[in-house]
Amino acid sequence: MECKEVVELIPAYVKGELTRNQMNEVSEHLQNCNSCYEEAEKWEELFAELRSLVSYTHKPEKKVAQLTRGKTSSLTPWIVGGVGLGVGVLLAAGGALLWRKK
Repeated sequence: MECKEVVELIPAYVKGELTRNQMNEVSEHLQNCNSCYEEAEKWEELFAELRSLVSYTHKPEKKVAQLTRGKTSSLTPWIVGGVGLGVGVLLAAGGALLWRKK
């Protein structure tokens, strides 16, 4: 597998979204290519950071639900939407940073 193809597959590889054959091919390539391995590490760090942000932002929602005890809040959709927008912006920014480093 060529570096160009591997670099395109790295985000899906890190998320475990590839077929078994693709996973094996990318894994083998990463063992032999430092440049692609470093690219995969950057994506792993980005996704780990995003997971930590999502985990953090969901905790206040649970607290709001506990405080309202079943009452619906008009703010909840805005909170969820804001979190989604924030994650989207972070993904775009991370992708742009990774793209510029090539």
